[in-house]
Amino acid sequence: MQGPVRQLAESGFETDAQTVNKITGMGDAAFPDLARLATEGPDGHVARSAVHLLAVLGHYRAQLAINSFLLDVYEKEDDWINEELPGILAYMGPGAVPALSGLVRHAKARMWARHSAGRALVSIALDHPEHRPGVIEAIKGAVADEKDLEIRTWLAETLLDLIDPDLYEYYENLLKTGTITSDVSGIDVLEQMYSGQMDPQAMDPSDPMKLFDDTRRWKSPSKGGPCPCGSGKKYKRCCMGKPF
Repeated sequence: MQGPVRQLAESGFETDAQTVNKITGMGDAAFPDLARLATEGPDGHVARSAVHLLAVLGHYRAQLAINSFLLDVYEKEDDWINEELPGILAYMGPGAVPALSGLVRHAKARMWARHSAGRALVSIALDHPEHRPGVIEAIKGAVADEKDLEIRTWLAETLLDLIDPDLYEYYENLLKTGTITSDVSGIDVLEQMYSGQMDPQAMDPSDPMKLFDDTRRWKSPSKGGPCPCGSGKKYKRCCMGKPF
């Protein structure tokens, strides 16, 4: 493992800016070690740091490595996967569409990993309309193949943010036939979104480098403040007392 990546393996989120810049400057040479850290990192912080840097590099090999990471994390569920990861995946742009389309249809993947992939696909489709038909086909295919009602519902819900006229009748029919439930987004939500009364919740791509912007956040977090791991929970309810 080369020097800068070794430092990442030791420091995770706390890796200094100089080391991060060295890794991104390595180009193709960084891929093997980053890919290994993404799927075999000594802890979650290191694996996530590696994924963020792979997203920055954006090479097709990076996308394959991230796909391997996603198939590994489907065994887990946490806020980072649900809330932050979709924006990181969307940042990778059209090149990530094949891997994400595979994940959203991966029958053995957990619901939230697939939902994250669906949200990322929709974000890419909004920014790159030429990919809209393929994205819609992938998510529709996932809904059609899925046997679990809750998973079908959450996968179908990702399509709403496209506000595509052709999808109104599709989603309405899913609700009326009981193919999905109204627990997430019912007819009322569907009508409000398509009439402009409710704004879509599509997420913007997230700059992966922001993870390393402020390493000082690990030094003295407030007990009642947000946890520096990015989970969205209060520090005292999340990582307080854990070694970093």
